[in-house]
Amino acid sequence: MDEQTKGQPNEAHRMRSRASILAECDLLKAIKKTNTAEVITGRRAREAGDRVERLTKMVTLEGHEAMRPQLDDAMRDASSQRDLIKACQAQRASIEAEIEKLSPSPEQRATRQHHQEQFAGILNKRLAKDRQTDQLLKELREALRERNGLTAAMAEPAAALELSLPDDGLDTRRFEKLLDSLPEETLSQSEKWCGHFLGKQKSAQPFVVRVENLLVGETLFDNGLYHFGETILLTEEEARDLLCADYFAGTHEAPWRCQRPRVMTVEDYEAAAKTAREKGLSIQETMFWMDAERDAQDRKWFNNNGARRTMHRPPDSLQENAPFEDTLKIRVKYRGEIMEIVGERQAWQVVTTSGAETGPP
Repeated sequence: MDEQTKGQPNEAHRMRSRASILAECDLLKAIKKTNTAEVITGRRAREAGDRVERLTKMVTLEGHEAMRPQLDDAMRDASSQRDLIKACQAQRASIEAEIEKLSPSPEQRATRQHHQEQFAGILNKRLAKDRQTDQLLKELREALRERNGLTAAMAEPAAALELSLPDDGLDTRRFEKLLDSLPEETLSQSEKWCGHFLGKQKSAQPFVVRVENLLVGETLFDNGLYHFGETILLTEEEARDLLCADYFAGTHEAPWRCQRPRVMTVEDYEAAAKTAREKGLSIQETMFWMDAERDAQDRKWFNNNGARRTMHRPPDSLQENAPFEDTLKIRVKYRGEIMEIVGERQAWQVVTTSGAETGPP
């Protein structure tokens, strides 16, 4: 398990904004596309070079002058393919330079820290005002209740005097509406929000991220981006949805499927790590096969009962929200052979294929 901190996010979470990380993610995807284009172009360039060599031999050594137009075309094609390779290389260098700019320099890190501390100072001053406001609201509510009591006390002498009063003749409603509009509790919510935004929730407990990438709410000192095995501090309320294993995630091909949990307890992580060591697997592979086993059970339930185990829909915050490349490597026994699959979605596709011989190596 990542031993980043016992109460604060690590430096990567604190010193990089989420916006810069997501921008880097997009640039890395662009590099991948550029690399693919260069590989394809390189193959075409080699094919064009072979064609040029073959046609050159036919024109110069064998005297087939009629093939010269084809040779000219082949030479132009080979040249354009080489130019495209150079363009791909230049584009990759440009993208890499953009990525380099996104990595904060020591000066930028110091500036970011200064702004964080400045923000925290202002926030604490505002919280002090919230405390003052809360006290004033209590005093105002008490004054308005006392006024209501005095208004009620006016009823008896008013009746004795046989006063003919119009509707709301005792000037009651204005202040009743004001009292009804005042919140009964404001300070606790302010303290809760500040504690969350500053990462100082007293009730937060450590959990471990069990998915490859996870985005949670960004706060002042934490960009909210976590990866598998990292420790994340969560309150019971925050952890509830992330721990849930019973949210419906069915598809047309797999109507029984439930969404897997996003985090796990420290104890469960340590137990999975022990199992991984015993089986010679990575912890991520171990978690993958645990999820695959549970999916098989849900599928059996669906087939036996003709219904889904759950239709409880996950909140929007639990939708896939981390736009990163899926790099998880899963070793799968497929038709008696051990194969390594890159990408969890691809691994799931193999594992859930009907009739496929699958299982951990």
